[in-house]
Amino acid sequence: MRKTVIIFSIFALIASSCGQTTKKQTTNENSSVCQQDTLIKLSGTHGLLFMKYDNELELWYEPHIIDFRNNDTLEIENLSYENGSELYFNVSPNKKYAIIDNIIKGYIETEDGQKLHENYFCVIIDIEKAKVVETMQSDCSGEWDKNNNWVSGYEIIFSSTKTTKDEELSEMDVEELLTYRGLTLGEAYPKFLKDKPEIGKHLPKELTSDDKTYTSDVDNENVAITYRPLLDEDGLAIELFYPGGVTTVKFEYGGNDIRVRIIYSAD
Repeated sequence: MRKTVIIFSIFALIASSCGQTTKKQTTNENSSVCQQDTLIKLSGTHGLLFMKYDNELELWYEPHIIDFRNNDTLEIENLSYENGSELYFNVSPNKKYAIIDNIIKGYIETEDGQKLHENYFCVIIDIEKAKVVETMQSDCSGEWDKNNNWVSGYEIIFSSTKTTKDEELSEMDVEELLTYRGLTLGEAYPKFLKDKPEIGKHLPKELTSDDKTYTSDVDNENVAITYRPLLDEDGLAIELFYPGGVTTVKFEYGGNDIRVRIIYSAD
């Protein structure tokens, strides 16, 4: 898989020493925590502010989302604030999500005395909502794909499309997911027509790059259809308007696979 390395600038000068210090109860009682702000720019509208730094554990603490548009400082919902950061971050291409590290580090009592314990986690934050939407451990070394999904080992760990759509689903909606591994869109499309014949009978038999709006009278079902290639995402969006409801079908890339999301919505 091709990797893209992006270097982000940290919009703060991190001092080598601190002035006034305080004790942080969530770390070793002997560790000194600096009242020191460190700001990272995530996008043109938002930044990530760390309010404290622990000299002994060498971690930054208390991250908050900064909304530059109205100078709001937002606490991040669902984040474990007792954990620290080494200032690792990775922003999605659409600037809506960011990965940050969330490290458990501190001293534990053993038979041989105190021992430094460390466990590495990371989280995905919805920047606009200032909310953790995914927590990971073994998949933190993945990467964002062009569709703003977090991918690790050729598998989609976090789907930005699913997160967005989940907020829109009503209690009457039913969702189905299909995965065509190792296939292109052109290869997956005819397989989908065979796998879902109740939908495929209304669709073009061959994949096309043209937008279409038409009505299908196959089996006298009278289905109005919009067929829209997503050229910027190399995907495909289809809506089938039945007399009793709407079926939405979206093809999208996930690593080397094609994922098809089907939502059945009743009127």
